Amino acid sequence: MALPAARPVAGCARAPASARGPCVPRRVSVPAGPDRHQQSPTAAAWDAQGLARALAATAAVSALAAAAAAAPRAARADEEAGWKPRRHHRHIGERISDTWADAVVEVQESDKQTIRELRRQLAEERRRADSELARRTAAEQQARVAVMQQSLRRADEDALLTVRVLGADVTGPLLFASLAAAGWWAWSTDAVGRLTGRRGFGRRGRWVYDRSLGGKKLEPSLPIEANLARRNAAEQQARVAVLHQSLRRADEDALLTVRVLSASATGPLLLASINGRGSRWAWSTDAVGRLTGRRGFGRRGRWVYDRSLGGKKVWVPAEEDDHPGDGQLPAGMSDSDFDALTTVAASKAAVGGGGAAAAAAQYEPPAWWERPGVLPVSGEAERTRRRSEAERILRRIEQSKNRGEDYALSDILALRAACMAAGGASLETRTVGGRDAIYRAAVDAAVRACLEPGAVDLGDYSPVKLAAGVASDVGLPERRAVDALRGAVAGACRGRVVEAIASLDKGDDMGALTALGQLSSLLTRMPVLDESTPEVGLVAGELNSWAPVAVREKILLLMAQIDEGSAELTARLLDFRPDDALPRVQAALDARGGGGSGGAA
Repeated sequence: MALPAARPVAGCARAPASARGPCVPRRVSVPAGPDRHQQSPTAAAWDAQGLARALAATAAVSALAAAAAAAPRAARADEEAGWKPRRHHRHIGERISDTWADAVVEVQESDKQTIRELRRQLAEERRRADSELARRTAAEQQARVAVMQQSLRRADEDALLTVRVLGADVTGPLLFASLAAAGWWAWSTDAVGRLTGRRGFGRRGRWVYDRSLGGKKLEPSLPIEANLARRNAAEQQARVAVLHQSLRRADEDALLTVRVLSASATGPLLLASINGRGSRWAWSTDAVGRLTGRRGFGRRGRWVYDRSLGGKKVWVPAEEDDHPGDGQLPAGMSDSDFDALTTVAASKAAVGGGGAAAAAAQYEPPAWWERPGVLPVSGEAERTRRRSEAERILRRIEQSKNRGEDYALSDILALRAACMAAGGASLETRTVGGRDAIYRAAVDAAVRACLEPGAVDLGDYSPVKLAAGVASDVGLPERRAVDALRGAVAGACRGRVVEAIASLDKGDDMGALTALGQLSSLLTRMPVLDESTPEVGLVAGELNSWAPVAVREKILLLMAQIDEGSAELTARLLDFRPDDALPRVQAALDARGGGGSGGAA
C-alpha cells in the first residue's frame, strides 16, 4: 500500500539543548492523510504566540506577589533596627550633601545631652530644698523641746509632789491611779453603805433568784462565807508576804523614786499602795484580763451557760461583799464544789429553822400522784454500773441545751428506764434551772400525749406516772413537781377553751368541738385539777375578764354533751357556779330532746 505524499507544515523546530537561540520556523514534512481536523499554518502560529503570552503574564504576576509580600517585612525590619539613611536610596537629581545623616545624628545627640544636664540640675535643686527643709524642721523641733524642758523644770520646782521613774515624770498617771484605787476601795468595802445605812452596796457575792419564792432575789447563805473565811485569810497573809519581799527588791534596784517637798517617800508610799488595795483592785477589776484579752482572768465570778443565747458560755462577775476577804470563791473551787457547799448550808439552815424542813418532810402528795416503782438490783456493783449509765444519759440531756437543741423525749424516757433499773436512783443535775427544764419537758410531752392521742409515744408510762418518775430521777421535790404539773395542765385547759371560743366566733362549730374534745381527754387522763386548786380560780378569773357570758354558756353546753363527767370542773373553769349553771344546761339539753352523752353522739 502506497503512503500518502507529505505536505509542508509551518512550525517551530526545537533546537538542540545546547543552542539557546530563538525559535526559527521551518518546514516539517508530515504524512498527508484524509484528517478532517488538520489545522492551517496560520492557526498553529497563533496558538504558539498565545502560549508565550500566557507564560509571560504568569511570571509577571508571580513577581508582583513576591514584591508585595517582601515590602511589609522590609518596613518592619527598618522600624526595629532604626532607620538610617542609605546612600544607594538617593535618587538621581537630589541636592544633598554626603554628611547630612551625620549632622542629623549629631543634633539629636546634642539635644539628649542638654536634657540630661537639665534633669541633673533639677535633681540637685530638689535635694538642696529637701535638706534645707529638714534642717529647718530639726531646728524648730529642738526649740520646742527646749521650751518644754524649761516649762517642766519650772513645774517641778513649783509642784509639791514629783514622781519620776527612770527619769520620766509619772506624777499625773500615778495620782489618777491612786484616786481610782481609793474610789474602788470605798465601793468594795461598802463605805458608802455604812454611811448611808444601805447594806449590800458594793458587796461581794452572788444574787440568786429562787423560783420557789416567786423569783425573789436572795443573798448567798452565811454558812458558805463562814466556811471560806479561814482559807481566804491564809491566802491573804501569803500574798502580803510575797509583796513585802518584792518591795525589798524594788528598794534595792531603785527604779522608782518618789519625793514630797524634796524628801524621799518611795518606800512608805509604795508599801501603802500595794499592801492596801492596789493589788486587790487590779485583781478584782480584771486589769490583767483586759490587757491580755482573756476575760475573767483573775476575776471573781462564774462561767454560766445562757440558754437565751443558744447555750453560749458567758462570764458573770461576782459583786463585792461588805466583809473584805469573806465569801470569796478560791480559784481552785469548781461549780460542783460550790453546789456541794450550798447543799450543806441549806441543810444546816433547814435544821436551824425547823418549820420549813419539817413541812417539806411531812408533805403528802395528792391521791392522783403516782410514785415511780423500783426494780430490784442484784448487787452493789450492778447498782453502781447502772447509776453511771443513768448519769451519762443525764449529762447528754444537759449538753443538748448547750448546743441550742431541745430536750428529746427519747432521752428522757431512757433516763427514766436507767434510773428505775438502778433501784430508783435520784441524780443531781448541774444547775437547778436545768433540773426544772428537764421536768418541764417531760410534763409538756405528757400534756401533748393527752391532747393528741397517738401523736406522742410515752411508752409504758401514763402521763402522770411519767411526770412523777422524771421528778424523782432529777431530784425535784414532790410539792414543786405537783405545782408545776397543775400549772401546765391549767394552761393547756385555758388554751383549749380560748381555741373553742375563737372557733365559735368564726362560725366553725367543728373546730370548737375538736378543741373541747381535747379538753375532755386532758381532764380525763390527767385528773390533777379540782375545784379547790388555785389554778382553776386563776383561769376562771382571766376568762371572765373578756369572754361574754353567752359564749361561756355555749361552751359549757357543748362540753356537757361531750363529757358529762367533766361538766362540773368545766363550769368552774368558765367562772360559773355548778349548782346554778348545770341545771340550766340540763334543761337546755332536755329541751333539745337529747341529753348527756347521747346528744354528743
